[in-house]
Amino acid sequence: MRFLLTICATVLSLQAENWPMWRGATGVGITKEKGLPTRWSGTENIAWKTSLPYRGNSTPIVWGEKIFVTQPLEKEQERALLCIDRLDGKVLWQRSVKYTEQERSHRTNPYCSESPA
Repeated sequence: MRFLLTICATVLSLQAENWPMWRGATGVGITKEKGLPTRWSGTENIAWKTSLPYRGNSTPIVWGEKIFVTQPLEKEQERALLCIDRLDGKVLWQRSVKYTEQERSHRTNPYCSESPA
């Protein structure tokens, strides 16, 4: 099964500041940017979508023109870091590490839910 990473226009408009961790640089989820969209749908205010190999919910890190997300690769028994072009959603590179034991989690939480930072 393939999953999509959907980046809303909000991320693309954060050109003036990096988003280095969960809820932004200050950890409170506030940006100084003005004129950001307040509504989204399957087509409204969506800049691009990128197919991912497995579901995940890690905090995306935005740094310059790149977005970093973690991704579990269950069949390969790997945890991956993906670098995605912020402007068009193209996966620029992927690095992964093998694991030997399954991490503890609960049924509703996919692996690689942490921030890659």
